[in-house]
Amino acid sequence: MLKAAEVATLSPERISAGYVLIPVAVEITGYSKRAIEIKIARGQWREGMEWVKGPDGHRLISLEGYRKWVEQKA
Repeated sequence: MLKAAEVATLSPERISAGYVLIPVAVEITGYSKRAIEIKIARGQWREGMEWVKGPDGHRLISLEGYRKWVEQKA
């Protein structure tokens, strides 16, 4: 398992997992846990696009979905 300091140095392109738990997404994106949860609650990040619910009920952030969301035009 990577430490937070190690995760912070990785870009989404260098992480082989397609999905990460919110604490790892915090380190990768720079968004706080609360900011991510608000984006999900408000529908800014859509289930099946920017995040998915895992079989254990945890929300997982799609790194590809996040990248596409960042690159969309406002």
